[in-house]
Amino acid sequence: MLKQSRRAVTFCLLTVVFAATVLEAAIQNVDVPRKSQLLADKVAKAKSQGKSDLKLKAAIPMYDGVSSLSEALAGYTLIVAEPMISVTEPDPTQTRLWTWRKFRIVQNLSDNELPPANTPIDAAPKQLLPVAENELLIREGGGTLALDGVTVEQPLEFDVDFKPRSKFLLFVSFEATAPGSQVTRLAGIPMGPAGVFLIDGAGKISPVVQSELFDALKVKGILSLTKLGHEVRVRK
Repeated sequence: MLKQSRRAVTFCLLTVVFAATVLEAAIQNVDVPRKSQLLADKVAKAKSQGKSDLKLKAAIPMYDGVSSLSEALAGYTLIVAEPMISVTEPDPTQTRLWTWRKFRIVQNLSDNELPPANTPIDAAPKQLLPVAENELLIREGGGTLALDGVTVEQPLEFDVDFKPRSKFLLFVSFEATAPGSQVTRLAGIPMGPAGVFLIDGAGKISPVVQSELFDALKVKGILSLTKLGHEVRVRK
């Protein structure tokens, strides 16, 4: 009886192994189509279909959540800056677009010392180099670019109209272009649009999106660059 049970178990195991082997072989023989993520391939496909434009999906970034000025001052550098020029190009993976922007620094409201302007920034477009002492670069996902006769569009990450000669308050964090390397004048905006404020001709600051940080500023009556500067100095 025991021998029969062992034979039955052995037979079942052999059957399972055989079935798994057959299934694996079948899967390996199936030609599963894979869509190329390369921009060049997507552009070529669009052209073959007679299209002159190609729309890419927006990236889904993760932003820092900040609810108070104290938290913002502790984590970021406050810069008043004016947009100068921008360049859009494929990112290093050649699968999406990047838009690089050069800003002129009008004022550094923080205690934080700015990184050296002459530190090399890997992958930065040549049109934006060199970076002067009163300048910085910001890079965001998305943009519009003509590639091989096809207009490629990807929604901008911040969705902010950075018009030249306009003035913005930016909560930035300066980045190293490689792990362990020196920090550069390439700045990120970890809070996303919540870390961007428009400054009008009278010095009034207004958010490009509603946020907890702006609500906190509004409660304290900090709605101008003058009042914000005073608040920062008081906290130093």
